[in-house]
Parts: sequence; structure tokens; C-alpha cells
Amino acid sequence: MPQITLRQRTGDFEWLASIMKHRISSAQERDEGMPWFIGRVAWHDGLGEKSLLAVGGGYRSVTVGGNDYEPWLVAAELRVPLGDKLFLHGEVYTGAGVGREFVHYGFDYNPAHIDGPMVIASQGGFVSLAYKIQPDVTFNAGYGLDDPCDNDMAGMTTIPYLKNNAMFGNVKKSITRNYGIGCEIMHFETETVAATLKGERFTTSFWFIF
Repeated sequence: MPQITLRQRTGDFEWLASIMKHRISSAQERDEGMPWFIGRVAWHDGLGEKSLLAVGGGYRSVTVGGNDYEPWLVAAELRVPLGDKLFLHGEVYTGAGVGREFVHYGFDYNPAHIDGPMVIASQGGFVSLAYKIQPDVTFNAGYGLDDPCDNDMAGMTTIPYLKNNAMFGNVKKSITRNYGIGCEIMHFETETVAATLKGERFTTSFWFIF
């Protein structure tokens, strides 16, 4: 995704400013002339070594299909050590018009709402625990939720889902400082207009940092 990001570290604080826009591959993306303007402030090590507390947000103003929209987003992040080997991670967000730039397809605008065109509000987040089994092996387990506003989707012909829940567990092993492998299992429970769908996904992966 095209973007420009600036970061500055001052003591225990890190400042970030960014602009980003999804690639142009549809009429909607051509209409969305204004990119997302993103800001974030993070406090490192204030709640313990390797801890993190951060808040951020974003905004844009666009005209799509002749309708004016003002998407926005606010988020908070937390990472706290619970001993030498255990970490708590979490993130919450709320916003409206949060769409494809955040891999949130189909939840940006509703031009067919009975009260007139509007952005779709959403909220969600995740919480997880990371346990370092060995210096090079980490186990993670957690839960995530995405919950778009049902009322804001009234009148839409296609609604991807009403609520999506996910539980996950994974193991990651570092082979070297630049290379590692992992495996993960996820359980999904997705509420749609017609039914509640459940399923699992198994994934193996490797990464190389260069």
C-alpha cells in the first residue's frame, strides 16, 4: 500500500506521522482523493522493561459516488511484562469508515441507508498472552473481535458479517536472528445475516528478515 511514514524517538517516547492510500483499482478508489492521515504516540518501558503504551488515530475526508464521507479511527495499544517470560498484549479500536486500508473490506460506506449516506461505525480489538518457552521459542494465545454497527449497515445489499470472533494459538521458533518458522491454529465464529458460521484454520509459516 503506498504510504509515507516519519518516526522520531525522543527518550522513552516515539512519535509517528503517516499518510497512506489504497492502490487505485476501482471507481471508489479513484474517487477517494484524500489519503488517510495517521498519527501515533508510544511510551516505551514506562510500565516495565519492554513494555509499551500507545495511542493513535486517523482521519480523511472524501467524496465517493457524489456523497461526502469523513472516516476516522482511534486506537490504543498495550504491552506489559508479567514476569520474565510472560507478556500481555492488547489493542482496542473504534472508528467509522474504516475500510480496505485496514483490511476491513465492505465496512467503509453505506450510501443506501434510510437516513442518507453514512460511514459505517466499527469497534473491536484483541488480547493475547505471549510465553517464552525457550529463548528462541514463543507460544502465543489470544482472542480477537470485530463488531461493525448493525444499524449503520441497514439497506446494504451485501453485508460481509455482523460480528466476527477469533481465538488463536501459535508457536514461533527463531532459527537465526533473521530466519524463523511457526505454526498456528485459529477458531472463527462469524455472525452473518443468515447464520452463525464456525470453522478452523491451520497455518504454517516461515519468515526471513533482510
